[in-house]
Amino acid sequence: MKKYQVLFLVASLLIVHCSFCFACRPLATEDCGVAAKGTWTLESGVTFLTNRDNSGTNTIDECLHYGIWDHLEAAVEVPYLSFVSKDVSESGLGDGLFHLKYNFLSFSDDGGMALKLSYQIKSGDADKGFGSNENDLTTLLVLTKKFGDYTCHFNFGYLFDDEPNGADMDDQIIYNIAAQRSLNDKINVYTEMTSQIPTIVSEDEDNNVERESAIEGLLGMTYAISDYLIWDAGIGCGFNKFSSDSKFTTGLTVNL
Repeated sequence: MKKYQVLFLVASLLIVHCSFCFACRPLATEDCGVAAKGTWTLESGVTFLTNRDNSGTNTIDECLHYGIWDHLEAAVEVPYLSFVSKDVSESGLGDGLFHLKYNFLSFSDDGGMALKLSYQIKSGDADKGFGSNENDLTTLLVLTKKFGDYTCHFNFGYLFDDEPNGADMDDQIIYNIAAQRSLNDKINVYTEMTSQIPTIVSEDEDNNVERESAIEGLLGMTYAISDYLIWDAGIGCGFNKFSSDSKFTTGLTVNL
């Protein structure tokens, strides 16, 4: 897998040394933009994830955005999960998410800043692994900034883990960075690096203290079929033992 990680880093550097516009699917990284007031946007996607134990997780994800005011949007996200391994195959509804994003600062055409809040809804079956039986809350600070011909998106966030009373709170610190290049009026290419770092440490089999930090990267593209319909695809990989081995995602964004 290391040779693919090297190729990923080289491709990422090639994309980053170019001009960029705003982020969207297939990225996990947020940009500062919100849906226009009174408009709807539907993001639909499927992701095929391969874990390091050769098991797989497939996700069908639907996210509906609505512009409440000029700088505020709300969104509801619902995933459907399928777990596949040598011994078991299960499918079911995952934990849903309710999002609010507020674009509180604009740099004219050079970007801006936004704050996003995400509340996890206990809709997944925790006994089968589709849900966590927790109402986690995530706060995310988003910066989009143009530097000459470059536009980058930076995320810094904190996940408040809804553990039972008396249990250790396995909160997460979130770091994301992404950029994209417009090849022409219809095609954009993307790169991103995402990371989630636990606030508590654990011990491995040799009693060495470590943080189970997942670090992953993705290369992707979008193609504008029309003004209202965009197709996307992306491939990704993990960079340590706490992340997934490989990922492929594809989907459609519909501006209603």
